[in-house]
Amino acid sequence: MLTIAIAEDNAAEMVGLIEHVNKLGHKLLLTAINGYHLLEQLSKLPTYKLPNILLLDINMPKINGLIVTMYFANKYPSIKIIAVSSHTNDTLIAEVVTEGASAFITKYFLTPNSVVYQNVYGTTNVLELAIEAVQNGQLFIDKLLVNNPSDIKTTLATSTIIENHYSSLKPHKRAFIILNGADLSFKEIAILMHTTENTVKEYSSILCKKFGVKNRYLLTKACFAHCIVKQAVYYDSTMGIKQDW
Repeated sequence: MLTIAIAEDNAAEMVGLIEHVNKLGHKLLLTAINGYHLLEQLSKLPTYKLPNILLLDINMPKINGLIVTMYFANKYPSIKIIAVSSHTNDTLIAEVVTEGASAFITKYFLTPNSVVYQNVYGTTNVLELAIEAVQNGQLFIDKLLVNNPSDIKTTLATSTIIENHYSSLKPHKRAFIILNGADLSFKEIAILMHTTENTVKEYSSILCKKFGVKNRYLLTKACFAHCIVKQAVYYDSTMGIKQDW
């Protein structure tokens, strides 16, 4: 039996995901209604209580699934991520997988009697297939997304770019850079990082100087330009973003 966490902002789809986890006999460890809620809960858990697998919606407020995936590579590399999305495209799939997701599936399995799902999977539970694959260290891409997983061309992970070009950045500054790319206040970032708001502001000031910019908005733009943070809206135009700084 595996321990599972779910991050999903749609209430009806959350119910469906919970039902499937229970049906497969796994233990539901926690649920989160957005990326911030997820990271807030995980930050309070000791390492030995972290979930084995995260079922991660990509289009979420506060912190979207792509940024969560980047953050996990930095903070929670032991947790296997299965991205679960209602809408996507090959480019977004490639970026989520590049950043560390072990699988990417559609939400069609929540309506297994639909013609679309039946034509491809019949009575097979695609979530079960994805879980089995990631447990065996295999990449799993839903056939409803792409027939051949090798067609998904990964790029270069932000963690690799940081190691190659910004290796002097300590883990806490790397974490700040990722969270700064989300729709969060300094106070919210401080809560996730278990530090003070003043300390977070100091991180921002130091990094602004390092990248030669004047504020956190321009810092985020610089990080996007240097490919050390990626934003889902750049790969999927249906995912609108509101930055409130």
